[in-house]
Amino acid sequence: MIFLIVFVSFIGLSWLVHYLYVTLVAFKYWKRRRVPHFKNPRYPLGNISFRVLTSMPVTSFLEELYSTMDGPYMGLMLHTRRALLLKDPELINRILVTDFHYFNSRIEVDLSADPFFGSFFILHDERWKYFRQKLSPIFAPNRLRGVMNSIETKYENLEQYFEASSDLSFDFYSLMKRYVVDTMSASLLGIDVDFLNNPHDDIRLMTEEAIPVCTRTVFTFFFALLAPNLKHKLRYNFFTRNVEEFSVQLVDSLLKMKNSTNFIQKLSEIRKESLREDGDNNFPLELLAAQVFIVLLAGYEATGGTIAYCMWHLAKNPDIQIKAQAEVDAVIRKHGKITHESMSELTYIKNCINETLRLNPTLTFLIRLCNKDYHCEKYDLMIEKNTFAVIPLTGIHTDEKYYPKPHEFDPNRFLPEERAKRPSGTYMPFGNGQRFCFGKQMAKLIDIYTVGRLLQNYTIKLNDKSHQEKIEMEPMTPLLSPVGGCHLSLVKRC
Repeated sequence: MIFLIVFVSFIGLSWLVHYLYVTLVAFKYWKRRRVPHFKNPRYPLGNISFRVLTSMPVTSFLEELYSTMDGPYMGLMLHTRRALLLKDPELINRILVTDFHYFNSRIEVDLSADPFFGSFFILHDERWKYFRQKLSPIFAPNRLRGVMNSIETKYENLEQYFEASSDLSFDFYSLMKRYVVDTMSASLLGIDVDFLNNPHDDIRLMTEEAIPVCTRTVFTFFFALLAPNLKHKLRYNFFTRNVEEFSVQLVDSLLKMKNSTNFIQKLSEIRKESLREDGDNNFPLELLAAQVFIVLLAGYEATGGTIAYCMWHLAKNPDIQIKAQAEVDAVIRKHGKITHESMSELTYIKNCINETLRLNPTLTFLIRLCNKDYHCEKYDLMIEKNTFAVIPLTGIHTDEKYYPKPHEFDPNRFLPEERAKRPSGTYMPFGNGQRFCFGKQMAKLIDIYTVGRLLQNYTIKLNDKSHQEKIEMEPMTPLLSPVGGCHLSLVKRC
């Protein structure tokens, strides 16, 4: 009984000390530094609440914060972690580009505890530079010509899927993501996956089940962001054991293949080069698997989702769809079909993709971690080490200052003369600076080709299951995920 009383008293005292430190010390950080900040942070999460985490889409939360900002930046608290929400494009460019060396990481990661979390998306040390140097050339525009055969073949499989369907109404969000996984598996991994026709294929462990919309996802994300040291000590891995084990086994088998793709060959070279004299490996198999995993996951979420959202916007705006179809028809008449070369003439389709990414960016925000004290002379602002710089993409992309009638779908915003009116730092769906997404060109290639082929053969229409006025997004995920999917109907063109 005495032990229980002592134990409960210790727990209560510990909680009280923590409460006082958080509310009287941590939450007063921005006020002490006389930096404009969001008011009334609440224990224990600060300027974010459990309601936001579990029931409010990230897009809505960020747009709400952005709309209340009356200056170029504002401080906020995420538990005891300080963050600076940025609004000024010039300051954003300085952090992402000019003074990148002060902000070259996203979040902390301990590879000894969770090596599978160490993709080039997360890494920030010499390993990040090494992986980027080795892998980015594979995605250069002049190297992507070789993947067109895979894209064309997988699109033909998609057409066969449509022909075998009695009803041309689909959840395009799920369908396009499975199609893109098939495409990227063939072009980058050299394996023939039919995720399109087999939604329960094991490849779902690297895509659909990797970041599900659930409480664990949002808890794990903020655990990694707000309490990385505790996460490492508890060895609480970001991804589940099933996801990690399948990915490692797949990559192990791919590395043993004799006739592998450029991507896998490059990973094999990395593995051989990393062997030390004592026989240890700087790049364990889990770390190599992480690179394959993040590429496939990015294609699944970003590329597949973008195609689905673009189709929804075109269905909702039939006049724009007609103009896009006219451009496709003109290219077909001139070249006979859509090819790698003729895609350069699909400028309106490209602008439709750009406008889709403005309204529906896969990443709702960019985040950078300050690695040493940084002074911004323009505002006489000192950003201390270990402060997060957060760039709310959904807020910037819908700012009336840069995009009149921001919630309307208007591909003409990306005409050269319109783009010239906007400052740099106001459109960043693939990030900016040295950490921009080097898979951008491949994503655009798949997006433009697929949208072009779909519009060549079909007219896209909303149906009773479609989101009618606005695509509502799920909470409990840092990514965009539409509630109930993205249902659309196809009508065969004559």
